[in-house]
Amino acid sequence: MNYFIENGNVYKRIETESGGSLTAYVGPIEKVETIRIDDETVADVTYQFDEESGQYVEQSRTERAEPLPPPPPSLEDRIVQLEDESAMLALELVDTQIRLEQSENEQAALILELVEKGVI
Repeated sequence: MNYFIENGNVYKRIETESGGSLTAYVGPIEKVETIRIDDETVADVTYQFDEESGQYVEQSRTERAEPLPPPPPSLEDRIVQLEDESAMLALELVDTQIRLEQSENEQAALILELVEKGVI
């Protein structure tokens, strides 16, 4: 055939009309592809290049569990999530403002007490 292997790679010799030849890279002599079997399983398939047929031939297959990642939330779900987060942030802001006001009142009361006792 017109295929040859060199340094672990497969090449194809192509004859030109002028009587010369070109060399084209086909790929590595062995390759592994991962294919999805179903939503929960994938298979790692090892292929070996066959010079006679000029094709990659399956040599082995190893299945393993790999569930699909969860789908991204829908736009409606994302809007609801953002609205919930916004409401929680608004509550935290109100709580922080209340604590700040209480702190200011306590400081004012302390200053008033110090003034009344003549400390300042």
